[in-house]
Amino acid sequence: MSDSDYAGLLLQSSAVIRELTGAFDDGPSDLRVIEQSNPVVAPSRWVHEWTNNDDVVLSLGRIEGRHVVRFEDGSLFEFDLSNRTVTCPPLDATARHQLLDHVLPRVLDELGHLMVHGSAIDTPSGAIVFIGDSGLGKSTLAASFQSVGIELLSDDCMRIVVGLNNAVTCVPTYRSLRLWPDSVSTLMSTSRSEPMSETQDKRRVTLPHAVTPAHSTEVAGICVLL
Repeated sequence: MSDSDYAGLLLQSSAVIRELTGAFDDGPSDLRVIEQSNPVVAPSRWVHEWTNNDDVVLSLGRIEGRHVVRFEDGSLFEFDLSNRTVTCPPLDATARHQLLDHVLPRVLDELGHLMVHGSAIDTPSGAIVFIGDSGLGKSTLAASFQSVGIELLSDDCMRIVVGLNNAVTCVPTYRSLRLWPDSVSTLMSTSRSEPMSETQDKRRVTLPHAVTPAHSTEVAGICVLL
């Protein structure tokens, strides 16, 4: 098993997830990810479905207390909150994208963590978080700051923690940008990129692990893109 950090939590997985940093400590795992070659059993009905141009892109169902997520390519993930275990298909590029950017944020949300869909950068004053609907340019905006030396904290999702004296901190999931090819060539041409998945044209730019695992940064401001 491989131990990694995800949003400041200890993730134990049956395969190395190269986008993640090594574990910050060696305590008990908060989540476990188990690859399974046999497909997860789909429920007889779906509780909720998300659509894009009338096409179903994501479905959520339940079987005997376990949650099942189905993606548009047919991939099935199952998570059991009672033992904090996610069962997934072999972790190729597409499955890692589905796990890191869709399944794990939903699992942590179900476990009571405040997960926010957005991008965040690390400024001298604290974290600046960009939120807004998909497609408005959160990742591109974060990449533009990264290209001039203002470090990316997290893209697509982060955990928000309210602490003592109501201080609000941002806990990154992992340092990776999901960009369209033209944004990669304009802003991140010197960085290595790879296809984010087999079903999308976006590319993933995984940045060096410059930020310490479990690094929390106080939030200085939130920008809403409209």
